[in-house]
Amino acid sequence: MSAQQRAYAFIKDRIMSGSIQGGAKLNPVSIADQLGISRMPVREALLQLDAEGLVTNRPNRGAIVTSLTADDVEELFEIRAALEGVAARHAATRFTPSDMEELQALSMRMNRPMADVRAWLKIHDQFHDVLCSIGARPRLLNDIRKTRTSVHPYLLLYISVYNETEMEGAEHDSLLSALQTRNALLVERIVTDHILQASTGVIRFLRQRNGASPLAASATDET
Repeated sequence: MSAQQRAYAFIKDRIMSGSIQGGAKLNPVSIADQLGISRMPVREALLQLDAEGLVTNRPNRGAIVTSLTADDVEELFEIRAALEGVAARHAATRFTPSDMEELQALSMRMNRPMADVRAWLKIHDQFHDVLCSIGARPRLLNDIRKTRTSVHPYLLLYISVYNETEMEGAEHDSLLSALQTRNALLVERIVTDHILQASTGVIRFLRQRNGASPLAASATDET
């Protein structure tokens, strides 16, 4: 890995895991010292993360972890639902027996009890990546990944607090049953509803926790 890739992976992992929460200031000097690299690759990594929406670079004030309100997270889930619905519609007429076997295997892994929330989320993301890639729409897939990544820390927070890895009514087996019908419009609706229903608990939790304010976080330097 290049120095920039190392810095990117380090910062992104800390954000996605919830170790650094929304609003926290990111200190390039501190990060560079931790990784044993110069500041420039760190700054380049921060620019890349800014383009992905995880970091906000403020002129003359440095970079902070992007902080989203409950309304922001709700909007992102709505965008993701619409985009994944379209991707699933294309997948419904293109999937192969091999694709179905892979999705079923991932669904079975998600159904097993897991103590590691991050491990479950990794499998969850793989499932949705496979489903959305079948339709052969790479730009659409890229936008879906970006949107999903933006809400990842908030989903992780919800799951960590409630110790739930599957929201009621959001089981992935139902998506596979719909996909096997090869009814494109049905699959689009089921996937869209799946994501919106799964988001309900997260949005309610964020509003109860902080009202409509950003996810609580201090603006302390990253150490």
